[in-house]
Amino acid sequence: MIRRRFVGNGSLERLGDLLDALRSSRILLITGRRSFDSSGARELLAPFISDSVVERFSDFGSSPNLADATKGRDLAQQFEPDLILAVGGGSVIDTAKLVNTLAAQTAEPLEIVTGRTSIECPGVPLVAISTTAGTGSEATHFAVVYVGTDKYSLAHPSILPTFAIVDPVLTRALSPYLTASCGFDALSQAIESFWAVGATDESQRFAREAITRCMRSLAQAVRHPSDRAREDMARAAHLAGQAINISKTTGAHALSYPLTVHHGIHHGHAVALTLGRWFVFNAASGGRSNDPRGADYHQRVMRDLCALIGGDDAEQCRRILHELMVEVGLETDLARLGISGGADLERIVNDVNLERLGNNPVEISRPELFELVSGP
Repeated sequence: MIRRRFVGNGSLERLGDLLDALRSSRILLITGRRSFDSSGARELLAPFISDSVVERFSDFGSSPNLADATKGRDLAQQFEPDLILAVGGGSVIDTAKLVNTLAAQTAEPLEIVTGRTSIECPGVPLVAISTTAGTGSEATHFAVVYVGTDKYSLAHPSILPTFAIVDPVLTRALSPYLTASCGFDALSQAIESFWAVGATDESQRFAREAITRCMRSLAQAVRHPSDRAREDMARAAHLAGQAINISKTTGAHALSYPLTVHHGIHHGHAVALTLGRWFVFNAASGGRSNDPRGADYHQRVMRDLCALIGGDDAEQCRRILHELMVEVGLETDLARLGISGGADLERIVNDVNLERLGNNPVEISRPELFELVSGP
């Protein structure tokens, strides 16, 4: 479990105290190739780690994959750190989780990732510092990993970072597009968590606050960024991460993975593309609730969500989300994103993530899924 989380302006200043408390002297620093510098993290972290022996690992791609995680595992086993410091967005933090977990096991990485062998040993303490306001990876006990084009989600309580630091100062250098895409990821996580089969009262409290913050601050953080708007989005992203750590995600995330893998669409943008359509589909369930709490519960959840988004019904919420995408500069037309014709749509539907789809509150057939992807 996370022992402590530090969220908000000035949170980065707590890193020195953490490192002193952990008595770390050998740090494996896992960062993005460019974001470590562009976010200002290198300069801001330097005073805290200057007295430690530091080995940096940044030789990996933009999506966590087994080959890169195995390279990191080999480095960790050779370097033998007493602490891993992950500084970056969701892919960086997921990669750090994978490296830390795989390095502590005797089994081969493929056996662990595919679930053929269970996780037996926890890794060293992991401090996760987010440089984006989107994924909430610093708050979750799972990590995405690709083996080729096959997506897996490695989950275990020990994967949850020991400490999380979310300081919006590190998001100031994000481009408008990444701010928008990451922000929609947080909003999508919160909405999906709220209606998920796995939702609880606790996860819905986290999600409710995350949605409220996103709806009031996402557009401003993209178009007219202020310290207040960036802090609101940083807090929203962390809250959304806490929410999905309990509930997991649903249909919009299930469809996002093939959009990213096959068409190179940034994850948050890919999620946003179908979020409004899922809103309409889930509201018009026709009594086909996938949630054991029943159709009445599900319809109450959808009414609560409409109120949070600011719409009178699901269709109006879809329009609000569509207009928000346009306002923050996210393309909404699949054809303009290179998805044209039945073959592309067939591949997207065929590669949908079934685990996340099973957590959606309403069952969906393959023809309905195809219609949802291709709809307006």
